[in-house]
Amino acid sequence: MAAFHALVNAYRRSADSRALDLVPSLEVGAAPHEAAVAAGRDGDWPAGLRLGLRQGAREILHLLASLPVDERTKAFDEVMDAGGRWLRELLFNDKRLNRILARGRLRSSDEYYQVVAFLDDPDPRHQRDERRARPMELVGAYELRPDAA
Repeated sequence: MAAFHALVNAYRRSADSRALDLVPSLEVGAAPHEAAVAAGRDGDWPAGLRLGLRQGAREILHLLASLPVDERTKAFDEVMDAGGRWLRELLFNDKRLNRILARGRLRSSDEYYQVVAFLDDPDPRHQRDERRARPMELVGAYELRPDAA
């Protein structure tokens, strides 16, 4: 949740009115997660909430990319510092991505969001990555499934 708070703080201080307009909805969306995390491991975790936390963390890159260019680097650094090793592993887990690519299909919505996070990575070095074509195919095929989340 610390990484998410850092992201919301970046949105709060943004010069972009669209970012400022999103702050209330970001805070409301985080409320159930905040309550569950505050309750601890043995607290009441509604079904799907842990998966929702991982998916929400992966959305951070997309949300960072929507900030004005001159605000992104500072926001990215703050979010990564707050999220620590867990967030870096979740967002940039090349081993897991390589297993998915080798298998050639997405088995779950969690894998779907892992691949989408790779594709949404705002780092210009990753935008030219030759591995992007195959993940785009996998995401497209997954999105066409009738049971896709």
